[in-house]
Amino acid sequence: MVPIVDLSSTKPRDMWKHIAQRQPVVIQGVDGAWGKFTDDWLLEEAGDATVVVERRSHGHGAYGQGLKAPMQLKQLIKELQQGNTGLYMSTQEVGVGRDGHPLLYGAPLVQLEGQFPLLQPLMGHMVPQSVNMWMGCAPEGSSTGLHHDFHDNLYILLRGCKRFRLYPPSAAPDMYVHGKLQRIYPNGRIVYEGQGDVQPDGSDKHDVQLWQARRSADEAAAAASTDPSLAQQADDALEGQLELMLQGGGDGFDVDAIGLADDYVDSDEDAFADDPGDDDEASDDQQQRAGKRKGPADTKQLRQQRKKKQKHGKAGPAAASTAGSVAGPTSVEPPPPSFSQVDLSLPEAVLRRQFPRFPGVAAAQEVLLQAGQMLYLPAGWFHEVTSFGGAVC
Repeated sequence: MVPIVDLSSTKPRDMWKHIAQRQPVVIQGVDGAWGKFTDDWLLEEAGDATVVVERRSHGHGAYGQGLKAPMQLKQLIKELQQGNTGLYMSTQEVGVGRDGHPLLYGAPLVQLEGQFPLLQPLMGHMVPQSVNMWMGCAPEGSSTGLHHDFHDNLYILLRGCKRFRLYPPSAAPDMYVHGKLQRIYPNGRIVYEGQGDVQPDGSDKHDVQLWQARRSADEAAAAASTDPSLAQQADDALEGQLELMLQGGGDGFDVDAIGLADDYVDSDEDAFADDPGDDDEASDDQQQRAGKRKGPADTKQLRQQRKKKQKHGKAGPAAASTAGSVAGPTSVEPPPPSFSQVDLSLPEAVLRRQFPRFPGVAAAQEVLLQAGQMLYLPAGWFHEVTSFGGAVC
């Protein structure tokens, strides 16, 4: 049974008990600022924004199958108002900040920036990793498909009703996910083969080491700028940073952005912008170099490796068909590793035959979330979400 707490009487320290136990909790009440999210307001503020919508092949199919296409938000709202149940706006692509980390949100929230609360006081010191907006039309219900996420989620339901079927991270070996499980941390963080050396907090061990090396190199360079006798230590620190970058192929870091161009001179420029979605990176990280010197010969190699990775991305092949009323061509993406192959709409007997290890629908913790409620869901919890356009699930 998922507990329910009231927003008005629950304090962050009370909420932390649930967070620390890695257990879901329903929160009654939402911030009043979300009340402005009406169709008319969205059309006025962000109607021209281009968003990517998911499309299901038939009226009772599930989303999360990789069928996506772009269209303007105003066209999507029009389609939904006319009763189109085959379109669904979910997580959007986001840009990359100057520090190489993803931005906090994409369209249409970019157009609505400053008009909704980023931080929820009830969540204490937890910092948002991303903010997303979902929208669809489903009088008879539409499903996301069974899956888990890699970060804690706080769902804020503004309209309609959602039914959540929840399974704990410990059930992952029996979820028949598309990916190959590598490990499950006690806090619920699930790691798949090919994702790298992921730590319990979701960070990559190599990236953390690279950040530490970069910071050490910066501090050594700053010290050498006032004491020339420390120049050799600064060189050694920089070499250590470059060695780590070469080991990882420069993944996730823009070589030019961190001041490793072919030639560089003294600089007091901020090379990194504060990332509002990540409090692990120092916000006052400045690139300071001691004197003018020739940059490393391997810098060009790093840039070439980075361009090669960008060219051979993970996006699926573009499909030739067009998604009916959807404005742009449909793309087909492979299912993420965290998505289950289990279709909960199948009869129980079929589920037992096709997925004998699956614990069954009856084993799920069920939550009926109403408009004006929130659901805190820790990372790794499997959930199948069925959304209904009406007030009752």
